[in-house]
Amino acid sequence: GETTWKDYDGSVLGPPVQAPYYNRVPEYERTRMGADAVYSLGGSLKVKGEYLTEDYDRNGDRYADNTEDTFRISLQWLVADWGTVRVGYRDSQREIDGDYHEHLESGVQEEWAELRMFDMADRDREGFDLYLSVDPLPGLSFGFSAAQTDDTYDEEFYGLHDGKSLMAGVDLNWAITDRIGLAAYYSYDKLESDQLNRTKSDALGTGSFPLPENDWRTEITDESDSYGLELTATLVPDKLTLFASADLSEGTAETVTTNPNFVAGTTVSGAIGY
Repeated sequence: GETTWKDYDGSVLGPPVQAPYYNRVPEYERTRMGADAVYSLGGSLKVKGEYLTEDYDRNGDRYADNTEDTFRISLQWLVADWGTVRVGYRDSQREIDGDYHEHLESGVQEEWAELRMFDMADRDREGFDLYLSVDPLPGLSFGFSAAQTDDTYDEEFYGLHDGKSLMAGVDLNWAITDRIGLAAYYSYDKLESDQLNRTKSDALGTGSFPLPENDWRTEITDESDSYGLELTATLVPDKLTLFASADLSEGTAETVTTNPNFVAGTTVSGAIGY
């Protein structure tokens, strides 16, 4: 299953209320169909078009059926015998088929009716990608790749509103001799998201949802850098090879939560951004 969340079985009245919890994964049936075509513009230039459609038929509590259509076009250019350039563009549209069913616990609304889970909500996705490979000398090659994706959700509802990702990397492979090889890489990743939600009107979670003062917005930014180096040395041909590698990753994460409609004495502590 693609969706997992924490739920309560109500076996213990408290404290805490409705504990313990368990994970529930709703069942679904996925149907995928696609087609692609390649057109050659001479010997070194090719254009490729792709289409994919996916249907999700979910059966269970807290679910929505979805249809997503994806179109992609890419251009590949072979530069003589020493380089390759490929660029691509993708556009996806995901829609809810029928109704969205929020979670109910013993008939009680446990989920804000205006919330849409990110993996079931209506979504527009746009993406670009680039790949470059260069072989300037025999035994030496460089590579560069980058991809950017922008997700936009229906801001009429609560939940995830925007999601962005950027990934880029470079790599080098060098055959220094017939027995010694060196490889290195660097990659950069950045993820950004913006979501809006609402908490119930009391600290115990037994109140009601329709209080705009309990809205909270969270903006998250994750960034990471990764470095790697690998040395390969053949000490005895066909018998003994030495591999040595080192990898380093470092990242930062920032979470900012605010209350756009904060009112002292009305906004409950469970909704307050720190």
